[in-house]
Amino acid sequence: LIEHTEMFTKYKTRFANFGSSSSVDDGSAEHRLAAVEEAINLISKSPIWGSGTAHTRTMIEAQHNMLLMQWVNNGIFGLMSYLLLLFCSLRAFYVRHYHPGQMFVAAVLVGTFFSHNILDQRPFLIILGMMWTLSLYQSESLGISGIVSQGQLRNSR
Repeated sequence: LIEHTEMFTKYKTRFANFGSSSSVDDGSAEHRLAAVEEAINLISKSPIWGSGTAHTRTMIEAQHNMLLMQWVNNGIFGLMSYLLLLFCSLRAFYVRHYHPGQMFVAAVLVGTFFSHNILDQRPFLIILGMMWTLSLYQSESLGISGIVSQGQLRNSR
């Protein structure tokens, strides 16, 4: 029954060749490289301001890279904003000794290179917000200040 479904027949050769020495590339790598080339071309046309929010949705193939997507859509400012969100989250979790948050951001950073829609996923945003809140509660219960001032940073060095 499953053998005749569209999904199964599409990926049948990939499953059959898994673990063998033969190639399992079905041409998707070629499409992804073309998408990356198109993204780099768009970035070169407008590196500062980008091509406009959601411009990558008009592309034929997604580039599967959050950094490229942010840069294409929103320019260097969008890219830096995304990286700042992740860096500030990682820094807050580190200062607050909240290891699940650190691991979550690390996983997101790895996923950034293979996914183009992390920010579109509501669960990501909800989990990140919950982790920020939980890290604040944990830091207060450990007696760690949730907010670090510049004076505290200088004194810790």
